[in-house]
Amino acid sequence: MGVPRWAIDAPELPMGSECIYASYWELDSCRAIGWGSGPIPWSALHDYCLAHEIDGADRDEFEYLIRCMDHAHLKYNQSQAAKE
Repeated sequence: MGVPRWAIDAPELPMGSECIYASYWELDSCRAIGWGSGPIPWSALHDYCLAHEIDGADRDEFEYLIRCMDHAHLKYNQSQAAKE
């Protein structure tokens, strides 16, 4: 078994963004799942920021980046579901 295609094609993360990536996957487990995946809830972002003492401009940037990643992830999942 070789390296998965998604890992080979994955973009390189800018230095320092690894923590955002790791945070995203932690928050990913908080989304509602029913007939399809919903976005990561605001309450999960809020609680995460409180727990990790992320506030002010850092919080705004964190939430923006997580929302961008979440939007891209949901869009990708929808395109894969449409293919099936």
